[in-house]
Amino acid sequence: MAMEVAVVSTSVPGRLPVSLAGEWRRAGPAQRFACLAGCAFMPATFGLSFGLTTITLAWVTGRLRVTGHTR
Repeated sequence: MAMEVAVVSTSVPGRLPVSLAGEWRRAGPAQRFACLAGCAFMPATFGLSFGLTTITLAWVTGRLRVTGHTR
């Protein structure tokens, strides 16, 4: 009788795609737009730093409790 074992990666690179997919599903429209804009900025001048900053701000603001009126 063969038993199948689920392989679970505990390394950071192995968990990254699952973590990013979860963040994308939980993100609101504004955070998704900011992430897409950040990805678009990466090929432009100052792209990497500005793109990563935009994506980081989208991630952080997605974790804040903000009412619809404040947003």
